Amino acid sequence: MRRFKRWGRRTAYYGANHGNEYSKSARASDAESAGRLPITRAAKSLGLSVDAFRAGCRAIGYHSTEWHHVGKYATMVDYWDTVFVRAFPAFWEGAATAYKSNAKRSLLDSFGEEIRHNQYRDAIRQHQTVSI
Repeated sequence: MRRFKRWGRRTAYYGANHGNEYSKSARASDAESAGRLPITRAAKSLGLSVDAFRAGCRAIGYHSTEWHHVGKYATMVDYWDTVFVRAFPAFWEGAATAYKSNAKRSLLDSFGEEIRHNQYRDAIRQHQTVSI
């Protein structure tokens, strides 16, 4: 009689996912190391609520462009690129509109202004010419 290996009660098994066999696919692990996260973790990594994160994404017209299998039943979960969205001043200004607290709004607006200032400074540096 032939015996088959029993995989357990889990319905999803990921063999090459960097030591975390049951929670996500290998590409999901790679995406997370590159700064692309599920929306709850993306918002938390930026210090925002999920509603504020969504408001910021709406402000710049960004939507999730990838998904990965995650969890026991291999659920499809959208992944959001935090590295991309944090570079836009309009993202921080849009996120600020989701808060009622003036302190939180002014903090997020200052993030947007700082990014805008840095982009302006970098543009000036790029266009300067050196005279001999």
